[in-house]
Amino acid sequence: MKKVRSYTSIWSVEKVLYAINDLQLPFPITFKQMTWFIVSLFAVMLLGDLPPLSFIDGAFLKYVAFLPG
Repeated sequence: MKKVRSYTSIWSVEKVLYAINDLQLPFPITFKQMTWFIVSLFAVMLLGDLPPLSFIDGAFLKYVAFLPG
């Protein structure tokens, strides 16, 4: 059993999403994972015209393969 040194660690539970509206997610994600996904997606979209991302023709590779996960 883990010893708790202070009450702050008890109340700092990470929030997890299991569904978005009526759409059930295949696996639960945390808000930190969702934030990194959105930030990375916007970065790839903004920098998509610069090399080396401009050399990738497929949208799947450009927008999904380079995202951290």
